[in-house]
Parts: sequence; C-alpha cells; structure tokens
Amino acid sequence: MTQQTERMGAELKERLMEDKVFCSLGIVNLACATAAEPLIDNNDYGFFLSGLAKSYAELGLPDEGHIRANTVARWTKNMKRIFPDHHLIVDIDEGFGPITLTKDILDELRGNASAVQYDDQDTEKRKCGHLPGKVVIPLDDYLRKLEVLLKFTGDDILFIARTDEPDFKKALVRAKAFSKAGAPIVLVDGVDHPEKILQVRDAVNRETAIMFNYIQGGKSRPLTFSELKQYGGNILNYSIPFLLPYMEITQQVTREILSNDGYLESGDFTLRDAVKLMKNNWDRILQRYNSLQKDNRD
Repeated sequence: MTQQTERMGAELKERLMEDKVFCSLGIVNLACATAAEPLIDNNDYGFFLSGLAKSYAELGLPDEGHIRANTVARWTKNMKRIFPDHHLIVDIDEGFGPITLTKDILDELRGNASAVQYDDQDTEKRKCGHLPGKVVIPLDDYLRKLEVLLKFTGDDILFIARTDEPDFKKALVRAKAFSKAGAPIVLVDGVDHPEKILQVRDAVNRETAIMFNYIQGGKSRPLTFSELKQYGGNILNYSIPFLLPYMEITQQVTREILSNDGYLESGDFTLRDAVKLMKNNWDRILQRYNSLQKDNRD
C-alpha cells in the first residue's frame, strides 16, 4: 500500500473544498469502468460502487440486502488494483449488520476506498433509496454507530451519512444531526425537487459537503454540474448510469438476433477496441508492481 492510497480519503476531502462539483460514476463491473476511465479526469471524477448495481449484475436479485460485506470488499480491491489513482466511493448499505462487522469491512476498505455511503435503513426492510416503502432506524441508534465509525476511520475513509427518511422535514432533522456529529458528507436520498437541496445546505454545517444522488427514472430529476453548484451541492453521484442502458442494449441485441435469422452486425466498438483497453489495465498493474518493487529495494 502506498502513501498515496492511504491518503485518498483526505485527498477527496481537500478536493471537495474546491469551488467545483465532483462527479462519481456508478459502474456495473470492471469492464464498464475500463471503458469509462480513459475519458475522465481523476481529479474531478471518481467511481461509485453501487450495491444496487452489484445486486443486479452479479446476483440477478433486487436491491434488498442480498449483497454481503466480503463481496463489496473484493470488488473494491479489484477496482483499486486496476485504478489506483481514482477515488472510489463504496456503498456499504447500513453496514451489513452489527457494528463489529461494519468495522471489519472498513478495515478491508482502508487504503482502497476514499469514501463510503452509509445509510440509516432498517436492515430487514432494505429498499433502493428511490423506491417507496423505506423504513429507517431511530435517529439516536444511527448516530451512536456513526460517531463510533467516524472515530474508527478518521480521514482514511470519508463517511457519506445518508438518510432514507421518506418525510423530508424529518430527513432535514437527520441531515443536521449527521453534520453535527461530524459526518464530512451528507446525502438526503430521493429528493423530489432540487430546491430541497438548498434546504439541506441551510440545515448542515458550512464545511459539510452535500451529495446529490441521481438514478434514471428515480425520484430526482437530472441536474447539470452548474445547477447542482447553484443549489449548494458538492458531489453529483450517478448511481447506476450504465446499468440501465446495459440492460436495454441487451434486449435490443437479443431482438436483433431473433429478428434477423441469427445475423448480428458488428458495431463501432469492436473486439480490438476492447482488447486494447484491457491491455492498458494489465500494463498499469505491471507498472505499479514494478514501482513498488523498486521502492522496496530502495
């Protein structure tokens, strides 16, 4: 582990102080991240490891608490191995159970994740944050756990304290309490109007960053970086921007095969393009390995 990876949480905290929105892109898998990576600047963009995306893509199940902590840890480590210089924001749901287990996963993520998204949903009644029927635990219970975990990670891993409270007035009370407890980032998920982001901004401490979570077809309408900045937001999180198009194009290609007697035309993105991107990943791993070997010899 390099000194740079150990500082990723602190570096993200410094980046969020800039007068510029940070964007996190929710990826489906490593192939998805590999396709996006050459197009983005690692100072202004990072990757979001969504529990919903993992549940859909790996398990084929709804986002209702089926993902386990070890799956998240493995996914994060694999991402960091390929993209060591990019900020990774990891969805850890409500912490996967008892606080001792949450500490275990945080130890696994330390040096790999820049931040974690930690919500206040009831473990037994989990839902996607943009769907109805969410149930949250008592605020005092969440705050007790949050305060312990903030001390446990420090700036190694930033906490995005997320509330899924469906009543917005009550959600504001929670956001204010999260900020007062020391959470560096807060998220009120599923806001149905951008003006409510301004109300969150007014409720929390000045130094607390605000994340806005967008899902196509979810409760929130899309915002530009400029709009989010005007509403007082700091992070524009695209939770599953590639997952739904991936499922859509899968259906389109299936229909094309079925309707054309099994014939499928080659697209603009070919096998050669994919191989080139994967080769770049391998070269990056070798370069980092050789650099670490040199550091150890010195």
